[in-house]
Amino acid sequence: MNNLLSYLAMLVLPAAPTLFAQNLTAVELSDQRDMYSKTYLLPDGQKQSLISGGPVHYLDGSTWEEIDPTLLTTSSTIYNSTNVFTSSFPKSPSENSIIQYTIEGQLIELSLEKELVRFSGGITVLENFNNWMDADFDTTRIVYSDINSGVEDVYQISNGEVKNDLKLHYAPGGQTGSGIYYGFRERINLPSGWTLRAATQENDPTTNHGIFILDASDTPRLLIPAPIVHDANGLENNGSIANDAAFVVEEDNGAWYISTLVSSEWVNAPERAFPITFDPTITSAGNTGGWQSQNNFVDNPGFVFIGVCCGNLEHRAWLKWSVSSIPTNACVNLVEMELFVNGVGGTAAELVHAFDMMTTTGTNLWGPYGAIMTNVYNDQATGWYCSFTMTGTGTYGWYDLGPSAYTDLMTMVNSFGWYQVGIIFDNEPSTNWKRMSATQCNLRVTYEDPPCVILPIELSDFDVSCIDGQAEIAWITASEFNNDFFTVSKSLDGAQFTEIAKISGAGNSNQNIQYTYYDDARHNAPVYYRLSQTDYDGATEYYLPKLFAGCDEQECYVSSEQGACVRVRGESIQSIEIFDVMGLNLLTHTNTSKSNSILLKPEARTGVYLVKVLDAHGNITTEQVYLE
Repeated sequence: MNNLLSYLAMLVLPAAPTLFAQNLTAVELSDQRDMYSKTYLLPDGQKQSLISGGPVHYLDGSTWEEIDPTLLTTSSTIYNSTNVFTSSFPKSPSENSIIQYTIEGQLIELSLEKELVRFSGGITVLENFNNWMDADFDTTRIVYSDINSGVEDVYQISNGEVKNDLKLHYAPGGQTGSGIYYGFRERINLPSGWTLRAATQENDPTTNHGIFILDASDTPRLLIPAPIVHDANGLENNGSIANDAAFVVEEDNGAWYISTLVSSEWVNAPERAFPITFDPTITSAGNTGGWQSQNNFVDNPGFVFIGVCCGNLEHRAWLKWSVSSIPTNACVNLVEMELFVNGVGGTAAELVHAFDMMTTTGTNLWGPYGAIMTNVYNDQATGWYCSFTMTGTGTYGWYDLGPSAYTDLMTMVNSFGWYQVGIIFDNEPSTNWKRMSATQCNLRVTYEDPPCVILPIELSDFDVSCIDGQAEIAWITASEFNNDFFTVSKSLDGAQFTEIAKISGAGNSNQNIQYTYYDDARHNAPVYYRLSQTDYDGATEYYLPKLFAGCDEQECYVSSEQGACVRVRGESIQSIEIFDVMGLNLLTHTNTSKSNSILLKPEARTGVYLVKVLDAHGNITTEQVYLE
């Protein structure tokens, strides 16, 4: 069996996603809610969809309402009916007691009675756990204590899921050795035509990669993520384990059995501290996450790894969101991501990259992947979006994924309804791993409803001015979308333009970018400069031309050149005088040839001299030059 995450701590469920703690000067459009998102109308008329990695609404009739995991009671049951699927637990359990889950009118029954089993090529039942006392419960938690000697069964209600902890206070008896596993088995009854399927496609009867509950149309409706088993030592003492935790799925006359197992060698290790806890979770299928490494994989929304850990090579994570709340053909202007880190191998800073996952091909375009897939692993390191730094646990973001993500998400909305991002370390390999909870990693999308026009560029400035006798053609873009290049053209009459330059564009950008091009401005008549922009698909957009009168013909420019020479440029130079620092006139030149570029060589030593230029309009320009 693959080594999988030998140092995994118990999954800690945060009280609520930070996604919905936003202080927005906006109004929620409650009629646009779905299971995973809220949509707001912003003051500027755009909309913003806040997309959670886990459910935030449940369908009450035809209305999406806020999830409330609070438990209520009747005389015989403890229940929750304000969740993606309702759940019901007996107050006073007996041998035939069941837990009921109802999803969209379909009833799933899970036997409360559990069996202690051993697995070594097949399942052997060792004893039954069926000695219950009345349930203890609080607002979201139910405890069945002493279901067997020193064994308790705990259920925790959360958004779109029920987490089950079975605590064993002793090591099961029986043979211990390689390939022998211990755990518990429970029976599950599904609606007609529904099935269980392991996420892995391997031929091993055990799987440590999760189980899907599929409806009659073979669509995943619920997910039981990869099992986690840990002892009382805690992460720092190598107490938490998932590498040998596994499921075995069996079917018998329409009933399904799930066994959750752990290595007997681990259970009986001298350092093992009891109780040990099995914590399988039943959760709504949909938004998920996991990782691919070169020697393992996991499809699991509860723990998503980056870095080297636990007997596996470099983990590269994937996170997947439903973007069905974004209208088809919407114009996406901003995509931001927020990540929740619930465990680290160390708090040293690590540079993290977010990548697109657009090029994965075949039937495994979207996770879960159900196997080690080289193309998925490699695809998590192509198509760079942005980078950021992670240290310890906590919430990171929001991070702007950039213009490429805007384009990618629009494509995904129109084609699939899902959007997926890869997360990796810059420093590969690194044992300073970070663990995220996919159900607490969120997406924020700002968009305009269709129909809308996606401008290839947003031009914030376009001007022509005179710089040192040249025309400076300058423009600034506030954003660019699929922008291949700009073309600068010139015309004497404003009708017939000649291309004089082609400038490469930035492709996609949401930052201010300044472009400049210089053209000889020594001309005797006004000219027009025109700017155009061409997309990657060849479409061209033209902008209104600018009339430029040329450099002010009353201006002249004075400079020194090698060989103790003075250079004077200007359109209407009348005369030039050169004086030394004592005021002595060294040279006088009259521009009888009407030249606009004059080179003079006064008989002068190294030093500072004053140049006085008179133009045809009576204007005088004086400049100091240093001659050597």
